[in-house]
Amino acid sequence: MHSRLKPYTLVVIQFAFIFYIAWTAPILARTPLWLAIEMAGLFLGLWAVWSMRLFNFNITPSVKVEGYMVERGPYRFIRHPMYSSLLIFSENS
Repeated sequence: MHSRLKPYTLVVIQFAFIFYIAWTAPILARTPLWLAIEMAGLFLGLWAVWSMRLFNFNITPSVKVEGYMVERGPYRFIRHPMYSSLLIFSENS
């Protein structure tokens, strides 16, 4: 696969799975405990984006030319808080 297409292919696959989960599962949890867990996942994702700042945000898994490593917010504790947020938010029963 061409090296310039690979990051975009990975993003398309990621969004396809996110849409599949959203399509086949309930949007919000049915119990208060799972709803609280979902809201914690949503908060974690918003905190991660806010900590990264929009200038440094990149949807593809490739390094930006003028990007920098974020070491504040949830990035102090979790290596990939946005992915963690998606997993927490989409895990309900």
